[in-house]
Amino acid sequence: MEVAARGLHSNACAVVTKPLSVLLIDDNPARAEIVEAGLAGAGYRLLARLEGTQDLIGRVRELEPDVVVVSIDSPSRDTIEDMRRVLL
Repeated sequence: MEVAARGLHSNACAVVTKPLSVLLIDDNPARAEIVEAGLAGAGYRLLARLEGTQDLIGRVRELEPDVVVVSIDSPSRDTIEDMRRVLL
């Protein structure tokens, strides 16, 4: 995400880059480490890594991540419903 800022006494414009924050949810620790390394290498800032979806809504509201990455083979179908609640 880029944010442009203009100085009061100058026509110069500086671009400040803020890395997107990520909440990672994956019940497979080995895979989560690989995903975490890839996200860090791509410039994302990992806020937290959860192994399950317990209190997912509370953690998303607490951490306010820009992006939530959820394992596609999450054992709980409730994950999709929880994410809908977060978005609404």
